[in-house]
Amino acid sequence: MVLRLMGYERVIPHPLLTRRAADGTSEDFCPDFMGLRPSGLWEIVEIKRPDTAVLKAPTRRQQFYAEFGRYVSQCREYSKYFEDSNNRAFFEQTYSTSVQSQVKAYLLAGRNDGMDRFRVNELIAESRALEFETYDELFERLANIWRTMEGEREGLPGFAFVARAIVLPGEETDRLWLVDIGRHEDRNRISVYMQGTSLHVDVYDDDGHLHEMRVQAGNALSRTLYLGFELGFCERFAFGRIWLDDSSEMTRWPPFRFTFRPVESHVVGSDMTGAGRSEFYLGELLFLAGPPSLTERIRLRAYMMARVTAPATWLHFTNGAFMFNGGHPRFSSRVVQYAGVRLLVPEPEERRDLTQPTIGRQPILVVNPLDQPDFDSPEGQ
Repeated sequence: MVLRLMGYERVIPHPLLTRRAADGTSEDFCPDFMGLRPSGLWEIVEIKRPDTAVLKAPTRRQQFYAEFGRYVSQCREYSKYFEDSNNRAFFEQTYSTSVQSQVKAYLLAGRNDGMDRFRVNELIAESRALEFETYDELFERLANIWRTMEGEREGLPGFAFVARAIVLPGEETDRLWLVDIGRHEDRNRISVYMQGTSLHVDVYDDDGHLHEMRVQAGNALSRTLYLGFELGFCERFAFGRIWLDDSSEMTRWPPFRFTFRPVESHVVGSDMTGAGRSEFYLGELLFLAGPPSLTERIRLRAYMMARVTAPATWLHFTNGAFMFNGGHPRFSSRVVQYAGVRLLVPEPEERRDLTQPTIGRQPILVVNPLDQPDFDSPEGQ
């Protein structure tokens, strides 16, 4: 998602660049990414750690730290690689695309704090076809892009959830349920389910009108997936967005009313009656009060990637097994429903209360088979 926001239409992660010498020997290079601009020009994209030291302390002559100097040298080598027509032919044959002879390199590393940016620019200028940016500068640039693209949707009331899961495909005529939220079947309800290889989200508003979204998830099925949905509304419009890994799809609707408290009524692994089928593995599920901001999106993604354990420890929803919260009007307790399957959660008397005390920007509900992690921990930053 970040590389797309940076303007790259196509991204090749860790491309193999092989340079063959006249004596038959070869040398391999492997940049972090190759990114294609809308202009049709390729760029080398090197992304290093934010704690990379860029300049030494002021002395008679400021120089790059050795680590950063190596990154700059790598970028020079990668750019030089494409000057050779044989190397360009190898790249074009390997990745089925053409590439220009003068390839610019983009290097992301370090932070602004304590850095002499003017001196860095002077030193970078000595390197051919190299653009350097710090994490602070990138974040501010992306935040400005995000505000331009998402300004009218930022901070709207609504609801969102994100999950780490392995979702399995079903039959075209059969619904396999992920989450069903709400107290009423025909209003103020959000239903999320698979049908065939499509992920469906049905939103029933306060007046009972149905607003539908559907995205194809074929390539994302049967593997670990970061997915989510957000709903926001105001007097002028309402919108829904589905996330699947690094891609997303948004639908904008005319304004409608929607009133519910997701903490009070939700079912995971079935529909709101408990009769729906499911077939997926759940690592973790977070409910949020409102669409997340850009900062929250980044933190949520980092948190999910860092915290979720191996799939062997995840909840397996199958054969009619499902979970529901204590406030659901159709059920009487927090007990997990078993249908020949014992889910990996403690017995009710041993379970923590997973509901957050207040609805704020923190997750308002956490469903996790092991524990309730701290969203503000360093792992979530």
